[in-house]
Amino acid sequence: MTEALYYSVVKLVPHPVREENFNIGVVVVSRPGAYANYRFTTAVRSKLRVLGPDVHHATVQRFIEDFQARFPKVGTIEPLSAPDRITASVETLEEFVRYYSTQVRFTPPRPVMSHYPDETSKKLFEEFVAPIRLSRERLLTVSRLGGGSYARYMDLRCPRRPSWIAR
Repeated sequence: MTEALYYSVVKLVPHPVREENFNIGVVVVSRPGAYANYRFTTAVRSKLRVLGPDVHHATVQRFIEDFQARFPKVGTIEPLSAPDRITASVETLEEFVRYYSTQVRFTPPRPVMSHYPDETSKKLFEEFVAPIRLSRERLLTVSRLGGGSYARYMDLRCPRRPSWIAR
């Protein structure tokens, strides 16, 4: 059965004044109690080294741990219930958008239709958060001509190699 899901991207803003940010997670929910899932990247530390060296990694990790402890991961079987847990719903995501507006931000919930919520959650994470994986094909060929060296770049989208690229 096709189900309406809503997702928010969790962004880390190392410098709120400059509005520079990068995605650290995705939260996916459906109607209250039916489905909720989230995924966070494990590469926050390496991203912070480049984009926010003055932001301490432990602060971000603490937010992720707190979120994981309070936000229920609910499958299609039965919702988890605990007194300090948050109800997983679209309204909750909208509250997060209003509440988290400094260093950690949530995008407004966006709808997506899906037959398989877990697979959709995984694909959304791969699209918005996961690092881009390069293919193992050589991106650069180096040839020696007349004692000098030069490089020619290959376009991986091209189905066949152009004739001028050495094999």
